[in-house]
Amino acid sequence: MDISTITNPIKFFEITLSEESKIRDIANNILECSPYISYKFKENSTVVYCIEIDDETGEAKEYIEYTKDLIIEYLKKQYYTSREYLYQFCIRNDNTAIKSYLSIQVKAIQLLINKSKDLLAYHPYFLIPLKGLVKYINELLLIPGMDEFIIDVDIVKIIPLRSNLDFDAINSEKVYSILKFMAGKNEKQETILSQDDFNRLIDYTNYLVENEEVPEIESQLEPKITFELLRFTYWVLHKELYTTKRIKPCFYNFVKDMFVQSNNSQLSSIKKMFAVQARIARDSFIPNVISKYFRD
Repeated sequence: MDISTITNPIKFFEITLSEESKIRDIANNILECSPYISYKFKENSTVVYCIEIDDETGEAKEYIEYTKDLIIEYLKKQYYTSREYLYQFCIRNDNTAIKSYLSIQVKAIQLLINKSKDLLAYHPYFLIPLKGLVKYINELLLIPGMDEFIIDVDIVKIIPLRSNLDFDAINSEKVYSILKFMAGKNEKQETILSQDDFNRLIDYTNYLVENEEVPEIESQLEPKITFELLRFTYWVLHKELYTTKRIKPCFYNFVKDMFVQSNNSQLSSIKKMFAVQARIARDSFIPNVISKYFRD
């Protein structure tokens, strides 16, 4: 729905940032069109726990999704709508009107940031379109003789998501529960990884999950299991954390960079074969958290 107007091009943002429930309403509207069978909001609407039926096991599954990830595309559309209204006013009016109009809009953006700083602390991604509008004004709409506008966003004291929600502990437990079999022995009773190497693997994987990027890896590891099982283990980890609708590219890169067994594999091959488990032996040392995804 088009809420903003040419006279008030940031009206959508003013209404949405007036209270927490408005942000939640947007997420609700998006979730109502999703395949999730149920969902619930947590603290400050910064995260959504979504429940769905796992296609492979038939079990109900809970996972985490950030409100930002749900509504960022919607915000992008609203940003372009606001930008178009700014442009339309400027091509229809004289310089005097344009100068006054642009000054009013930037003051309104700054006032909105000032009034909404507490809400923006939990939803700082709303600053992206607001700063983008000021940048658009400065780069394309200023008339000759006008100085560039500057807004103060430092008044927003961003509260890191993980300082409010104990995601680190939740995700670390998940990482350990899936990878802990590598601290044990394989089917031939060989130690899969030494304790030091296993600890390194846990640390590296926690970094991957927390930062969604590959850590600086000092040296590769060579667990005494097949590359097929290694690769599939990280597919399971991704599925347990996020589902597998869209695999995060950092997981492919991590598997490629982390393990000696991947040195003869192209990244494209790892991506293509990530979920393949047909060639994995159904050995007894493989934990249920992984083997439950095997298709016999």
